[in-house]
Amino acid sequence: MLNKLFNGRVGFYNGIRVSAAFNLFLLLAAFSMMRTRLPPKNIQRFPVKDWILKEPEYALALAVCVFSFFALFFPVFYIQFYAISRGVQRSVAFYILSILNASSFFGRLVPNALAPKLGLTNLIVFFTFAAGVITLTFPAVKDLAGIVLFALFWGFCSGAVVSLGPAYVGMMAKDTSETGTRLGIFFSVASVVALFASPICGALLTKKYIWLNASLFSGISFIIAAALGLVSRNILAKKRGTQII
Repeated sequence: MLNKLFNGRVGFYNGIRVSAAFNLFLLLAAFSMMRTRLPPKNIQRFPVKDWILKEPEYALALAVCVFSFFALFFPVFYIQFYAISRGVQRSVAFYILSILNASSFFGRLVPNALAPKLGLTNLIVFFTFAAGVITLTFPAVKDLAGIVLFALFWGFCSGAVVSLGPAYVGMMAKDTSETGTRLGIFFSVASVVALFASPICGALLTKKYIWLNASLFSGISFIIAAALGLVSRNILAKKRGTQII
């Protein structure tokens, strides 16, 4: 839809305004339909400082968040342009992002269904590492078939990372009342990192479009996130006395 707006009579600037207005409408509609299940409690103060300083698994989870979000947006923002630069027709290239998102949809469902049996942290470490390895192959993909396969595999893995992440943080809460605050910190960190991730990748591309630079930055960030997640997972496994975690 955005491609049609940007490349049609509406144009880029007005297309952005239409997109913003549409999202504002959806947000207002969602807010108007929300209802609290229970009456609000008195304001609780949580030991956030202790969570970060005395719970290494939580501090590491925030570090995983930082590196994952540095890595997450490069293929999403640039895969269509990359396809066009490799000779794919524009009319076809515009659908590659849809293919990626469709694959991401299943990546958000299937791993979550497997998490109770295989362990949530086990899966998030695996899929984060897999996303990193796949990202490193990005510059080697030269034709339409390869780009579509990349979109399918990367979309599935990135969807798993995005959907498992909040549950990964939420499982560290000692009480359900902590969950919202822990997730709020997680997403606050993610939102700041997300502001800088794509411009950094754009700067790494340079005017010569050196795709290897941004691919290395994104792929290595994913792999660092996976390594930190593995350490966090091992700490949790030792505390809880199980490997299915």
